[in-house]
Amino acid sequence: MNHRDSSAPVDAQARAEALDPERSFIVQAPAGSGKTSLLTERYLGLLARVEQPEEILAITFTVKAAGEMRRRIYSELTSALEGGPIQAPHEERARRLALAALEQDRRKGWGLTRHPLRLRIQTIDSLCASLVGQMPVLSGLGGDPGRSDQPQSIYEEAAIQVFQHLGSAQTERAEPLQRLLDHLDNNLGRAVRLLAEMLAHRDQWLRFIFRDNVTGTNLEKALAYPRKRALDKLNVDLTLPMRTTLVHLLSFASNYAPEGSPIAAWDEGEFFPTPEPKDEPSWLALSELLLTVSTRDFRKQFNIRQGFPPASKGGSPQEKALFGRMKKEAKAFVDSIRENEVLLEHLLTVQHLPPARFPKQQLHFIQDLFKVLQLAAAHLRALFAIRGETDYTEVSLAAVEALGDPDQPSDLALKLDYRINHILLDEFQDTSWTQYRLLERLTAGWSGLDGRTLFPAGDPMQSIY
Repeated sequence: MNHRDSSAPVDAQARAEALDPERSFIVQAPAGSGKTSLLTERYLGLLARVEQPEEILAITFTVKAAGEMRRRIYSELTSALEGGPIQAPHEERARRLALAALEQDRRKGWGLTRHPLRLRIQTIDSLCASLVGQMPVLSGLGGDPGRSDQPQSIYEEAAIQVFQHLGSAQTERAEPLQRLLDHLDNNLGRAVRLLAEMLAHRDQWLRFIFRDNVTGTNLEKALAYPRKRALDKLNVDLTLPMRTTLVHLLSFASNYAPEGSPIAAWDEGEFFPTPEPKDEPSWLALSELLLTVSTRDFRKQFNIRQGFPPASKGGSPQEKALFGRMKKEAKAFVDSIRENEVLLEHLLTVQHLPPARFPKQQLHFIQDLFKVLQLAAAHLRALFAIRGETDYTEVSLAAVEALGDPDQPSDLALKLDYRINHILLDEFQDTSWTQYRLLERLTAGWSGLDGRTLFPAGDPMQSIY
């Protein structure tokens, strides 16, 4: 009989499988679970198979993380070379992988322990800068300008320049600006601050604002996803006993809640709602029942505004008893879920869902805002050129441009496609849309059957986007 090693982690089999150098994997694991160790072992395993160490590209998001990964790999190689002691059972696999990498190093004459910079481990920002430097014309930056230490001041200057168009005779520029100011009660300082803040996060919206089909239908499609996602999350939170109680309480309260209240719109014979758009009014009724708008927390008391009349308003002894009992049941139920912070968060999200439809006036305002953002982005790029400096977002955007389209890759993309065979990416959950597009460009020519591999690792629960 085979006995499982009690000292091995519960995910030992998955970790071993993830080291297969011929397959790509997405590793999803929380902080502190050993993702960096797995990335280190993966890198060592790939070193034993490649012709040149530069074929492996490991990408991190911080200089500290890049340094730590390089230190770990170098430490494993030097320790294996010197025959250092193995301190724990889980280190045996790393030692085997390091010895295999050293054997390949000896055969190919790399000299990695003497030249550790051949280990291609860098931040995504430094990768973008190197790509821009290799293709200055295609990137649109004309080289690799320095990164500003205080880009916020440049964002604000660009925003100020935008509003200088208010006195322009070109009405197609001045009118959207004036309507934006009207929306902000002519508070120019606030308008500049908001526009500067948008410029700092332009990689999240640039791809949308230059489209010609900015219609209400398209914008409403964009709203549909977060609305559906919010309802899905809340639906998962609620157990069958909770659903039964909520239907019971809402069926009662809908008879007495003021007209126009979400609770009053609840159908007394209604089953529990599904997380579909047609059932959104029922979810709003549920949120109205359980939460207060002022405190953004679970209710502590119930009254006629939620459909629970005082017992004294009962016309008969039976009705008086019913009113009193239902109010007690509502309070007892809310008390039972009061410490459920996840449920509270999801109820609040549903309570503040974006609109399903854009009123005509709001659509016109959004179209104006897109024109203003286009103008701001142009001013910012001009300022970067004048100052000879830029920010990391602009470098990322330029790096994507330098690689060309997936269907029409640039010479740089073709050269990288020849040199890079394996990509490892740490903290994948922090990848922005622009960085994701960069990764698409880098792997555009990969077939999945050519021995080239992609290995992103991260924790989606910690995503900053």
